[in-house]
Amino acid sequence: MTNYLEFLNPNRKWSMGNHGQLQYVNVSGDLSVNNIRTSDISINNSLNTRLAIIDTALFKNITVSETCRSSNLEVSNFSTTGDTSFNSNVRIDGNIFSSTGSRGLYGQFLRATISGWDWQYLDASYVSDTSFNSEITRLDISLQNQDISLTQIAYDLSNNKNNYSNKNKFDISNILTNNSLIQDLSSSFFNTITPINLNSKILINLKCTLYCSFALEERISLEVWRDLSMISQDNNIGSVIATGGLSIPYNFIYLDEPNTNNLVKYYLKYKLENNNSGENMGLINIQTNNINGSSNIILREL
Repeated sequence: MTNYLEFLNPNRKWSMGNHGQLQYVNVSGDLSVNNIRTSDISINNSLNTRLAIIDTALFKNITVSETCRSSNLEVSNFSTTGDTSFNSNVRIDGNIFSSTGSRGLYGQFLRATISGWDWQYLDASYVSDTSFNSEITRLDISLQNQDISLTQIAYDLSNNKNNYSNKNKFDISNILTNNSLIQDLSSSFFNTITPINLNSKILINLKCTLYCSFALEERISLEVWRDLSMISQDNNIGSVIATGGLSIPYNFIYLDEPNTNNLVKYYLKYKLENNNSGENMGLINIQTNNINGSSNIILREL
């Protein structure tokens, strides 16, 4: 025999669970609810439902500790603005429909419009600004049958390139000679960088201190090299008359176009005009791990 439970008086407050325990409720027929108001619903195990339709309901907090299973769960006429958040994964095995009930085509995405959610293709007009805070080694984008492949691209972080090399410590503090032969510093005063893009420019900022002009006509000439190519030359730096030794700060800024994405090396060569005094001259005050100095070679890809 079926027992029916009816709440007939709307002015009277009814409760279940405050003074007793309800172990099992079986609803095999039709359960229709016009309005439901509750501050908290807590389901600690599983909520299994084949069909749940809620026309107008206000839930302040719904907590499902483990699993909420439903073959058809619909919440309609929701007019209050709020947020829906998922703190873990959302798995969708079926279809997502637009406001008009369309499943969309391959390559489309749901976009909010005035008329509701519509399936649309990606269009450049939808994006006003795009920024990447880290290096992207490969990015493939397909736009309506037009493939764009951007390989090995470095983007700015606060308008500064991520690909740069700042070398301010070297192996020796002074690089000197007492002859007038060319001095190759490719293994002692150099820096390297590997460009990401083939057509990138490399900004060179080089700083060192020269020592020359100890006696008459003992000036110094400098050359800046990239691998096997000389890219700049400054001749006869210093005083033509004897000074007993002249220290000269040297700064070099240059925008180079190596046209490669292989490793490139930038370094100095220098040559004394004469060395009648026999004094050791060249580069001094170079910073090492143990000695403070004023020297660096900064390379940045632009």
